[in-house]
Amino acid sequence: MRKVAPLLGFPGRKLTETSIRENLVDADTQLQTLLAIEDRFNPDIIFPFMDLSVEAEALGLKVDFPQDESPNVMEHPVKDMSMLKDLAKRDFMDIFRNSRMGLFSDVIQRFKQDSSKPIGAYLIGPFTLTGMLIDINVAAISLITEPDFVRQVTEFSRGFVRSYAQQLEQSGADYLIFLEPSAVILSPEHFSEFISPSLEEIGGSTSKPAVLHICGNTTHLFSEMAELEHIWGLSLDSDIDPLLAWQRTKKVIIGNVNPVMVASRGGGEIGSAVRRLQALMGGIDDFVLSTGCDLPPETPLENVSAFMQAARDAEQLYDSPAFST
Repeated sequence: MRKVAPLLGFPGRKLTETSIRENLVDADTQLQTLLAIEDRFNPDIIFPFMDLSVEAEALGLKVDFPQDESPNVMEHPVKDMSMLKDLAKRDFMDIFRNSRMGLFSDVIQRFKQDSSKPIGAYLIGPFTLTGMLIDINVAAISLITEPDFVRQVTEFSRGFVRSYAQQLEQSGADYLIFLEPSAVILSPEHFSEFISPSLEEIGGSTSKPAVLHICGNTTHLFSEMAELEHIWGLSLDSDIDPLLAWQRTKKVIIGNVNPVMVASRGGGEIGSAVRRLQALMGGIDDFVLSTGCDLPPETPLENVSAFMQAARDAEQLYDSPAFST
């Protein structure tokens, strides 16, 4: 049967009556939430809580940490090469052990001890980390005015993320999901220059399937994504035609029911959206039914149940090797 794997960490916290913050700062809490998600909804793959601030915070950037919302990076300290060199002097393993990077690795390791279910691991993409270090608006301008500076910061980010990917692989992660939301602003030429080399190097440094997630409409980048030899799958936002993505890239397609719709509509409409997507993808093996991004925190648990039930009912006719382990 084709795999079903919505991204449901945030609404899943309701099962343990905990906050987003509690799950992001305490390994025990997040582990119990993930196990509760498995028990209640039985998705085919478990994903930890999505948090784009983990690596930036580990590098010392100030993070705003609300109780029940996603954390946000508040400062972008790298203004020149001297500041980058100061960061590069720090020992990775010291950073890893003394930050929430180690916490997320611990969650995955302990989950694998308690469950036979495959689990993914999120990592920030190197270009998006670069945008946090120097500010994404500055990075966008500097691609034209100071490309060497952006290139050098991205090379630092690449090495940092590569080391984290290797730690997550050692912890037992079955899939590595690279979150590169900043890539949506890039032209195909800039994607090939500033993102493709990093993803190829990091993906090639591990033995686990690598998945790329970019928020927004990335249709203009299909040709470049198709050329990524070490990216196995594409997690698509709901703006994208998944059939066209598969036809153009020949990657495993993960997605892409609108998460806002799942959060705000009734079970009947959710079921209709799931069935339309399944019909669109037909008998394509390289497809994993999921949401276009993390489900919003306010998503009712009964809506998640409606998604899972509709998906299971629709997939009785299909048997896919995608995400098999």
